[in-house]
Amino acid sequence: RFINAGMGFFLDECDMMYNAYNNLCGYVGSYYKRRNCFDNKPVFVVGSGPSLDESIESIRTNKEKAIIISCGSALGILLDNAIRPDFHVELENTAYTPEFLAVTAKSHDISSITLIAAFTVHPDVLQFFKKHVYYFRSNLAPYEIFSLGDDTGIAFSTPTVSNLAFSFAQECGDGDIYLFGVDLGVR
Repeated sequence: RFINAGMGFFLDECDMMYNAYNNLCGYVGSYYKRRNCFDNKPVFVVGSGPSLDESIESIRTNKEKAIIISCGSALGILLDNAIRPDFHVELENTAYTPEFLAVTAKSHDISSITLIAAFTVHPDVLQFFKKHVYYFRSNLAPYEIFSLGDDTGIAFSTPTVSNLAFSFAQECGDGDIYLFGVDLGVR
């Protein structure tokens, strides 16, 4: 039982090594570099938890007053409700991520949204976004090989995309951060 559990982690690290190499080989986009860039604006971190249903009108009403960061599957929900996020974050390395994005991209133009992604995401994720920024996720096997330094990572960016979005908001701004739908399925 323990060997099988360990093999899951090993295979996940192998997938991330494969993805990192394929993402970075010939990559000409941007890399994350820690700095304050939100000019004291409030930031809305939007996950897809059940409380999002109750909050969607508040987000829509205030969308022009804040930076909006969508987390994973919240992207489609926001766009379905006429809310275009400024940033979308992804950190999962599975093939499901580009499949989900393909479905969303059929209904909405997501190309103008800036993607903030771990350098270990599935290589097919970038095709949906014109602007993309890779950050180097620490404590992974590929980090020691590919990282461009400590200020190219986002601290405390795991285990969920909500953690990534919240940490990104903290590092890039000094305004208030509001969490919507970040209840992990618990009311």
